[in-house]
Amino acid sequence: MTAAAAAVLLGLSACTSDETDTASETTTAVETTATSGSSTTEQAEESAQHSEADVMFAQMMIPHHEQAIEMSDIILSKDDVPADVTSLAEEIKAAQGPEIAQLTDWL
Repeated sequence: MTAAAAAVLLGLSACTSDETDTASETTTAVETTATSGSSTTEQAEESAQHSEADVMFAQMMIPHHEQAIEMSDIILSKDDVPADVTSLAEEIKAAQGPEIAQLTDWL
């Protein structure tokens, strides 16, 4: 069981570490743009400027984040999982939900 938990831990951490940082940076950029004093019309025009790649990225990241939640649920449903692994699974679940909501809002 410990080897399986370690494998899931490595998989989950690989799935989330960069995305969380990127999401934070993106949120900061959006907040900065939104608070820069632009008019509502200018903000709407700026938010409308996106490419097909942006849309595809968001569409592909949603199932990716959903899978991270599913993997976390699997770990949390098991007994005898080390506390640090359980803690990481809980952190992943807490982070991925809001990121899914943000990606959905962008679409």
